[in-house]
Order: sequence, then structure tokens, then C-alpha cells
Amino acid sequence: MNPIVSQVIERLKKRNEQSSEVTYSKNITVPTDDVFVNSANLIIKKVSIELISELYRLNTANPWISWILKGLDYEVDFQLNISKYSINFIPLVMIRDWPILFVVDGKNPIYSFQSKIIARSNLAAIPDNSIVVMDNNQKLTNEAEEISSLKNLKLQVRTDENCIWQK
Repeated sequence: MNPIVSQVIERLKKRNEQSSEVTYSKNITVPTDDVFVNSANLIIKKVSIELISELYRLNTANPWISWILKGLDYEVDFQLNISKYSINFIPLVMIRDWPILFVVDGKNPIYSFQSKIIARSNLAAIPDNSIVVMDNNQKLTNEAEEISSLKNLKLQVRTDENCIWQK
């Protein structure tokens, strides 16, 4: 194999295993794009409700939003660390469909499912101690309730699919 090709492959393998952390503050400048080149996994700590709203609206006038979107172009896996009080401010579509993982207090990932009936297989596929956000039209099967208890999943039911600020 060509030495340059093998160096590129080795560099890509290293990048995929590398994680970095940054702390969000709207008062500081965004990190450089070098972090995307060096790390395929990025944790953003202390994410505010305002940033979530701006991200949902794709407000590229906000430098943090432009930076996150550029990271997605680099195929970076983002984890946004939020407080438990921020969960109701995240649109379900962002939890379900966006290529971003929301995590409460750096340890409890948040998931949501599209189907009206949530089965055991759905909950078995997520990590223990996760938070599952449901709307009040969704139901758990008996087996899903059982595994929810075994895996110590926290179920949070919303009255509808919208988050607080979308009403």
C-alpha cells in the first residue's frame, strides 16, 4: 500500500476514536475548525435553551450555529450536554431526527420514538439510565414497561409533540 494512503487511513482511524470537549458560552468565540479535523466526537457542555432554539431555527447569524453546522458537514458526532430543566425546550423532531445526541448532566442520553406503540426492542437498544421523551398519544407495550424498569429508564410524557416555546 502506498505510504501516503496508509498514513491517511491511520489518521482517519485516530480521528474516529478521538473525542473533544468545548464549553458553550455566547460571550466567547467559537473554537476553530481544527477540532473537526482532529476529533469525530464532540461534546458541547453547558448548552443553553437559547442555543437549542437558535439551532432548531438554523440561525446561521449565530456563530455557534454556523460552527455546529460546519461540524456536521465534517461528520462530527455531537453530544449537547444540557440540564434536566432544558428537556421540555427541545423539539421532539430534534431528539428523533437530528444527528445530535442530547445528554442530561453529561450522563443521561435523551431518546424519543416516532411510533405510537413503543416496543421492548426500542428500549432495549438504548443505554441504561436514558431519558425517553414521549407524547401523550404514545403507549408502551407491557414488555417495554418491564425493560424500562430493568434499565432504569426515566419516561417523560409531553402533552403534545411541541416543546414549550413552539406553542
